[in-house]
Amino acid sequence: EIPSGTYDQAIQYLEKAISIFLEKLPEDDEHLITAIASTGDLYFGRDTSGDDSKALECYERAIAAKKRQGKTKNSLVGNMYCNSGEIHFKQEQYEQAISNFKSALECRKGDTSAESGVIHQCIGLSFEKIGDDQNMDGNYNEAAATYSIGATNLTMARNIFESDLGPNHHNTQMVTKLLKSLTTKIQNAKRMSNGDDAYAAVSIHDTSNPRRLTGMEVSSVSSNDMPGQSKKRPSRPFRVGKMGETEIERKEYEANELMRKKQYDDAMARYETVLGMKKANFGETDIRVAYTYERMANVEAILVKMYPPQGTYDQAISLYEKAISVYKLHLPTEHVSILFATACMGDMYFGRGRPGDDITALGYYNSSLQLILDKQIKMNPDLVGMYSNMGELYYARSDFQMALKCFLAAVSGLSEQEEEYADEEYAILLQSAGLSYVKSADNSPNTLNVTRNYESALRSFMTAHEILAAKFGDDHKLTIDILHHRGDVNFKLGNFEEALTCYMKELNISKKFIAHFTNSSITSDDSMSLADRHSRVILLLRLIGITHMKRGELTKAMAFMEEALEIIRDQPQVHSNEELMAALIAIAPVYCQLGDAKHAISCYKEALDMKPPGQEYPIAQYNLARLYANMNRFDMSQPLFEALLPLLMSNIDRYHREAYNVLRCIGDHHFTMGVGGHGKALGCYRVALTIREKYESRNIIYPYVTALTSTVGFILYAAGDFEQAMYFNQAALDNYKNKCGPTNSDRYAALQNNVANSMMKLGEYNGALDCYSEAVQVKKACFGEQDIRVLGAIVNLGVIQQELQNYAESVACFEEARHILSGALSSKLSFEVANACLLLGNIYLKRNDFTAARTCFGIVRDRSDVRTEEAHRARACLGYISSKQGKLDDALKMYKSAISRDENSENMVALLNGIGNIYAKGRNLNEALFYYEKAMNVSRTINVNKKTLAKTLQNIGNIYRKKRDFDNAEACFEEALGIRKAIGEASTPVDNAKLMIDWGKIYVSQKKYRQAKILFSEVESTLRRIEADTAEANIYLSKAVTYLNELKNKR
Repeated sequence: EIPSGTYDQAIQYLEKAISIFLEKLPEDDEHLITAIASTGDLYFGRDTSGDDSKALECYERAIAAKKRQGKTKNSLVGNMYCNSGEIHFKQEQYEQAISNFKSALECRKGDTSAESGVIHQCIGLSFEKIGDDQNMDGNYNEAAATYSIGATNLTMARNIFESDLGPNHHNTQMVTKLLKSLTTKIQNAKRMSNGDDAYAAVSIHDTSNPRRLTGMEVSSVSSNDMPGQSKKRPSRPFRVGKMGETEIERKEYEANELMRKKQYDDAMARYETVLGMKKANFGETDIRVAYTYERMANVEAILVKMYPPQGTYDQAISLYEKAISVYKLHLPTEHVSILFATACMGDMYFGRGRPGDDITALGYYNSSLQLILDKQIKMNPDLVGMYSNMGELYYARSDFQMALKCFLAAVSGLSEQEEEYADEEYAILLQSAGLSYVKSADNSPNTLNVTRNYESALRSFMTAHEILAAKFGDDHKLTIDILHHRGDVNFKLGNFEEALTCYMKELNISKKFIAHFTNSSITSDDSMSLADRHSRVILLLRLIGITHMKRGELTKAMAFMEEALEIIRDQPQVHSNEELMAALIAIAPVYCQLGDAKHAISCYKEALDMKPPGQEYPIAQYNLARLYANMNRFDMSQPLFEALLPLLMSNIDRYHREAYNVLRCIGDHHFTMGVGGHGKALGCYRVALTIREKYESRNIIYPYVTALTSTVGFILYAAGDFEQAMYFNQAALDNYKNKCGPTNSDRYAALQNNVANSMMKLGEYNGALDCYSEAVQVKKACFGEQDIRVLGAIVNLGVIQQELQNYAESVACFEEARHILSGALSSKLSFEVANACLLLGNIYLKRNDFTAARTCFGIVRDRSDVRTEEAHRARACLGYISSKQGKLDDALKMYKSAISRDENSENMVALLNGIGNIYAKGRNLNEALFYYEKAMNVSRTINVNKKTLAKTLQNIGNIYRKKRDFDNAEACFEEALGIRKAIGEASTPVDNAKLMIDWGKIYVSQKKYRQAKILFSEVESTLRRIEADTAEANIYLSKAVTYLNELKNKR
């Protein structure tokens, strides 16, 4: 137990958190909702005076917020409802407790775990308490009905506990005792009511009942298809009239005798006479009229099931409706006559099968079933048939959990009958339960439930197969289908040896049949046609090949799949294009695993060329595209991926893993195209990660998540969105750790480095220092202290030490990096190392150490193992050094050599500006203007960094100023200054100072002294305010002061 003081402190902290959240977050924020719910849990757990009301208040607030979000079907909300129900139960507010518990079940819809059993138990106990109150007040009928509802819920709890925990578990035994006690209360209440209990004792089973369970006819070998509907008959038992003295009794007796003799047309005619006589003598609403309506409906239900049909479902439905409407005038709703007529209505809608009839049939079945459970009527063939029909309806609606419950109830009910039940019916019900288990597993996100359901399905199929094989032999259609299902489930469970045994046995049976019969041979109820056998052989050869492939037996797999292809090609009149397509698509992965990509592509292309218009085969298209991508044939893979993506996204629940991989591949292609493709790559990656986040609870393994997340971080970092870059870089590192990736690897060091880069940009220098330090240690441990691959980590560590003003440590890092670099001339330079060289060179450049900088840039220049972009950046930097040293011809040559190899990029802009600067220094203003404007055009085309565009506009403005084209100069200066203000460019006050001084010179030339003074004064005040202490800043401060002094007396 948690001490109360601990609860007090926890509640205190949570309430403080909530008060902060309320100020900072919207009312529907998840953090706020969770905090409120957790506070409710603490009050619920502490359970001191007044805590129940406080807990309820918290739960009501949190649930209301979840309802506004539209997210009420989850465990958090379910737990809150459940706790609220317990509080109301304790407060003797049983109806409110029931409402809360039912809401908790809604949140756990489809769940059959023990937790749901506990909730059913709570509902049952709540109804029991209400029944106790009614009993004390003398309302015995109401008490009996309420107790029955409670017993229903306790029964459901017991069934769940038996299934999930076992029959000997404490919970199972306890709820069984509660159920026994409640059953006694029901009987006592009924005795006290002085009512007529005769109907409660009536058995549903009656040998004269024309409705007899026949089970489900299996017409498919795939667990993806529901077995066909069986021929069901109405569930109303007949009451045989007694010989009487009146004419009506005599004719009714004759009608009953005709029914017994199965002379249904004559019986219907005699009942119509009886109906007319009763209406004339007793009136149309007399209960005796209702009895005749029901008997006529039963006859019609039999006639409609004859072949060919002699009656209609519509007529039977009409007669049952009339019977029910009259019954309700005389009998209580729960009366047995109404109960069975309602069940028969369900049968008729089930049999008619029009759109919407499935919902109507389920409505009638559930209504009658609830009354049956309330009356605790024993299981009988009619009830078994109802459960079977309900199972079919739920299966057809893809509600496989409910279908499974119904089929299992039918199986259990049929096995409980004292008389001998039909083996065939029992086996077919087992098959239906098995198929429902398979479908439930296929749609379950819980790995444990998946395995458990497959194993249960396998047991059902094995029992059914033994029964059918013993009764009909191995060659019967039903036996073969069950054998096939056994193979499929073994395959799903990974029992490939057992799957092969089933498939091979079925293959031998089908081949033997084909060898003995011709095309014109057998088609009967208990055998498959020759055409079906041919198709089954092809399917089995394919499945056997796939199973061998799963076992790594590629030669055997290829042999079976080639046999299937050969049969199809040799017998085109027997086999369809769909079979050929399936065989080609199945054999292609075998070629892939054998390393024969050419044949694999050929198979996929031949198959896809045959597909009918409007029909898609997404997995085949996906595999073909992946093959092309693996061969670096992006010209072929990208169009396929782009065309496939909408199809996958439209059916994302089924193809989420393929959609993830397609988005990743498309994103990778855009990413390799450079900065221009980063936006599209980012969009693809983010959607892929969203898919992974949504479906990862299904224990699906998504490949390359760490790499993909890290790449998103890289793109965002390059785009200047450092906060988002930090989020994704940290997520990549966390994912790597969660997957137990080794922390002594280069990959781990790179992820730490990415996180540190983001922290650096966000000003989190201490955190960056820790990450960079760890990256250095890991790199040195992996490669050795003097290895070139350690260079980047050391340079980054030096940069962060410099930012933290740890100058001694910073210099030590740079000198260590320089020492490593001196031995790197023969080493291969990776992307990371090349960038580290450029970064180190720029550091020495800022220190005016041109010799060291030239060494760093020189290592990167003209290296065949360095990407073009890094090599061009190195040439641009070397050109800048030559320019600074006054070697303008060398600088110009270097810049132009870089331009001839570059494309439109930020690096191109820098090169063009550099050439413009050289021409400007040489007073060749026209050439300077030409290159500056070219740089500006490229900047606008590729949407370059705004800071760079502003600098280019400033350069152009200065050329116009020197050419005394003041209007154009002012326009450039104004746009440049506007850009800097828009991006909050406080980091370049010196650039702004130079711009405003040059702009001021224009005003001086135009004798606009007042405007010039304003600009010079702003330069002075800005530079003094920020206390700029660089040589360049001091130059412009001095210029501003000088110009102001010169203009002091000018107006």
